[in-house]
Amino acid sequence: MVTAQAAAVESEPLDLVADRLLLLDPDLEDLFESVDEILATALARIRTTTAAPVPIPPAPDPSGRSGPWVAPVAHGRAPEPPRPSQRGPPAPGSSRRPNR
Repeated sequence: MVTAQAAAVESEPLDLVADRLLLLDPDLEDLFESVDEILATALARIRTTTAAPVPIPPAPDPSGRSGPWVAPVAHGRAPEPPRPSQRGPPAPGSSRRPNR
């Protein structure tokens, strides 16, 4: 709930609010000056450090590729298919009998 006095203070310009605060406590002027000085220093620091960002190249890939953006390319002939490693059925006429 906003009182009429609070609504009036919200609509006043900041200079009038600052003047009313200074009437209540004259020591606030020193506080305002120090806050203004701190804010001016911070804004100056921000303005000097907001240069255009410099792109950082990606780190080299440990696998030796030239980068993640390069697609792998096959050179030369395709490798031969691997030899089968599973056993098939026994050759016809072999003397080996199945286990029972």
